[in-house]
Amino acid sequence: MHALSRGCHQIHLPAVTVLENPLLYLEKIAEYSVTNAFAPNFLVALVGKAIEAQQERDPRALDLDLSHLRIVLSGGEANLTSTSIIFNRKLVEMGAAKNVLHPSFGMTEVSGAV
Repeated sequence: MHALSRGCHQIHLPAVTVLENPLLYLEKIAEYSVTNAFAPNFLVALVGKAIEAQQERDPRALDLDLSHLRIVLSGGEANLTSTSIIFNRKLVEMGAAKNVLHPSFGMTEVSGAV
């Protein structure tokens, strides 16, 4: 609803496709000059590990421009500090805003014990 109320475009990727190739998440962010994105913690972890693995194979292979990216909101499950730090650092290296990752929680996380 937020994107609709702001007159923005939304880009949706099939979950299976992103799980098979986590770097596709970043490639589409760069391709469409995405400013605001969402990723649950498990995807944040997958993307962070995929970046590290790719950079070990070829440090120049990930030439993505993430300079338009301001926020990656992450919620729906616990956000691990170590995962968040790696993901944030790697995206900032590609031009994303400093502190691009914004861990959050919603009513699901709050009402688990009600």
